[in-house]
Amino acid sequence: MKIINKAKYFFLMGSTLLAMSGCKKESFVKANLNPNTIYEVKPEDQFLRAAVGSQDDFEYFADVYRAANLWMQYSTLSTGNGLNFNNVGSQFNTRYGKIFYGRLGPALADGIRNIESMPDADKNARVQMKAISQILLSYYAFYVSDINGSIPYTEAFQARYGGTKTPGYETQQQIFAKVDEELKAAVATLKGSATGQISLGGNDPYFNGDATLWAKAANALRLKIAIRLMKVDPAKMKTIATEVLADPVQMANVNDSWMLKVGPSYANANGNFNPANFAAGKPVLDFLVAKGDPRLAIYYRPNAAGNYVGSFTSPDEAKLPANKPLYASIDNLSQLQHRLFTPNYDNNDGLKAGTGKGFFPC
Repeated sequence: MKIINKAKYFFLMGSTLLAMSGCKKESFVKANLNPNTIYEVKPEDQFLRAAVGSQDDFEYFADVYRAANLWMQYSTLSTGNGLNFNNVGSQFNTRYGKIFYGRLGPALADGIRNIESMPDADKNARVQMKAISQILLSYYAFYVSDINGSIPYTEAFQARYGGTKTPGYETQQQIFAKVDEELKAAVATLKGSATGQISLGGNDPYFNGDATLWAKAANALRLKIAIRLMKVDPAKMKTIATEVLADPVQMANVNDSWMLKVGPSYANANGNFNPANFAAGKPVLDFLVAKGDPRLAIYYRPNAAGNYVGSFTSPDEAKLPANKPLYASIDNLSQLQHRLFTPNYDNNDGLKAGTGKGFFPC
C-alpha cells in the first residue's frame, strides 16, 4: 500500500508540474508575440487586399492610355496616331498574370477557403461575406477571359490546399457559363434572410459590405455576360437576360455604381498612372463641342491658348503636311483631363496637386 500511495503521490506531483510548465509555456508564447506581426489573416482582410490590388499603374499605362483610349478614339499619342497605333505593347494584359493570378485570385480564394474551414457558427455568420468575395472573383475571371479567351479558373489558386500546380484551361464559353452560375447563386444568397452577418464594412471599398448593392452589381454583371453571348449563343443570352430582368434588385442610379473609390495618392501622378501628354481624340472632342456637352471640361483640358483642339485619330491625317504645325507642341492640343485619372495631379495652374478622390469603374 505504501508503494502504491507513493506512486500516486509522484504521479500527481508530476502532473501538476507538467500543467504548470504548460501554463508557463503558453504565457511565454503570448508574451513574446509581436504586436506588429499578422499571425492570422481574416477573410475580410483578404477581400481588402484583393480590392486594393485590382488596379495597377502598368495596366493603366499599357492597357488604358496606350490601347483602349486609342481604340475608342478618346485620345491619341502626343504626335498623333502612327501606322501601328492599335498594336498592343509588351506590357499589355497586366490583368492576367500580375493582378488576377498574382494578387486578386489568391487572396479571394484564400478568404473563401478560410470561411469554409471555420466552425459552423462562424461560417454561418459569413455567408454574405463569402458570396461577395465570390462575386469579385467571378467578375475578374470574366474580365480576364474577356480578352484572353481560355484561362485556368476552376482548378486555379488551389495548390496551397492540396490542389494541382498545373490547373487546366477552360474555354471562354465554359468560363462565362461557370461565372454566370456563381453570380446567380451569390445573388440568391445575398437576398436570403441571413441574420447575424459579419459585414465587410470598411474592408469593402466598393459598397462597404452592403449586400443589396452587391446583388445589384452581380445582376448587372450577368447582363454584361449575356451581351457577350449575343451572337455566339443568343438562346443563352435570352435565358440570362430574362432571369435577371425578372429580379427587381437592379442598378437604378449613380449610387449603385460598382467602382473602387480611392484617395488622391492611390493613382499617383508620379507613376504610370500619369496621363500627361495624351492628346484629345478629335472625333469625340469635336462632337462634345458641337453639342455643347457639359461634360467636356470633365473629360478634356483646353490647350495652352484656352481652346479645345483635338488630335487626328487617322494616322494618314496626322501625318499630312498641313497638319504638321499642330503637332509641333503638345500645348497646341487639348489633353486628357488629368485629375479625372490622377486626383493628385498638379496642373501647374497655381492650385497645386489635387486632393480629391478618384474612382475606377468595374
